[in-house]
Amino acid sequence: MADWDGEPTGGAVPWSAVLWPLVPAATAGPPAGLLTETAYYLSEYLGYLSDPRAVPYLLFEAALLSTAAGLWVADGYPGLRAP
Repeated sequence: MADWDGEPTGGAVPWSAVLWPLVPAATAGPPAGLLTETAYYLSEYLGYLSDPRAVPYLLFEAALLSTAAGLWVADGYPGLRAP
């Protein structure tokens, strides 16, 4: 068996390669992992939303949400009624 770099592991499971989304891998580059990346992109997104240039984006999102909610109400609240 070999790890992601093609190096033989002697039949052992390369856990760092298997668990990389959850646990940052030991690499020469910046740390990568689900929790690390989620925190990074969430902070970037919140920083973007605090920018005045995000107002058109927020208005568009509010229009989409309003349209979806209006269609859901017009359709008779599907999913809430017992069959």
